Amino acid sequence: YSMLLDIRNAVMKSPEASPALSQAAKRLCVSEGYFRAVYKQCFGASYTQDCIGARVLKACYLLMTTAMSVYAVAVSCGYDDEKYFARQFRQYTGYSPMQYRGRV
Repeated sequence: YSMLLDIRNAVMKSPEASPALSQAAKRLCVSEGYFRAVYKQCFGASYTQDCIGARVLKACYLLMTTAMSVYAVAVSCGYDDEKYFARQFRQYTGYSPMQYRGRV
């Protein structure tokens, strides 16, 4: 459990550098399928959901506290494609990045 928690904490602290699922599974010396199952059992969310959630939370913070462009926010959160970032952001928050920024 402590090794899984270390991986999750690393994702939460630095979501833009979160390892791919295959790399995380290799770190624990288990198969990807087993890693997925154990991770979800321990934390109640899939590894992928946690990675996306952490990236979007970081994006929310950056959108509210900086004047960075949406593209710059996307890149700093680990996304290569601004449109893909905007789609995931909207799915997670219900707002586009610009709508979210304008809420306050």
